Amino acid sequence: MSAFYALCHDDRVELLTDGARYHDDGTLVEICRKVWTSPCLPLAVTGRGGGAVEAYTKAIVGLSALGTFDDVIESVQRLVTRSTRFDIAEPAEVVIAGISETRGPCILYFATTNAYGLEGFEPFVISDAGREFGGGAPLEPSEAEAIRSRGSTLRELGVDLFEAMRRKKGKNPARPDLPDHYGIGGHVDLTVVSSGGCTVERLHTWDDEVGKPIDPYVNLAPPAVKPVRTGMVG
Repeated sequence: MSAFYALCHDDRVELLTDGARYHDDGTLVEICRKVWTSPCLPLAVTGRGGGAVEAYTKAIVGLSALGTFDDVIESVQRLVTRSTRFDIAEPAEVVIAGISETRGPCILYFATTNAYGLEGFEPFVISDAGREFGGGAPLEPSEAEAIRSRGSTLRELGVDLFEAMRRKKGKNPARPDLPDHYGIGGHVDLTVVSSGGCTVERLHTWDDEVGKPIDPYVNLAPPAVKPVRTGMVG
């Protein structure tokens, strides 16, 4: 299972993504950037799942040239509603991070199924995901608290957070019948969405090898992020 994590601040949204694409059995097939940004609006989008994810994300970026952020979300909802007419073979989930004209910084989410195990989200309906939202291998409360104590931004916490999730095996929602595997790899990208637009920065790179399963314990080195200050996320 790949990972994303988004956090709203008063003036921006931060979004973390990894770079692994893999077969159902966990074999890494590609390392790539998995966030798409609009050149027209303060809007970034990512997702997890099959080929429908890239189709959705590219359509959303394309629609961003046609109006305001709020207008675009209305158009995307119509697009998502229409897509219920088609048979989507694999689960897909999409996260939109942006600056709404009415809500300010926000994180929006929709999925084509309940396979991701998230409560409170109806398939094919764009929902407000709150001020902090993520997908990936769950951490123990003690692990999460230890990471939270190291800072209050995803720039400070992102590598440590993804390193911890990377060491957890998880199921592929598209093939829950297969054994758990490691699915977070390639790199950690930080996307920052503000009123001025979007920036994408590579925070960390792992030495994962295409053609092999991800192994987070090979060449294990301490994360490059140093504790900066004490505080809670959010």
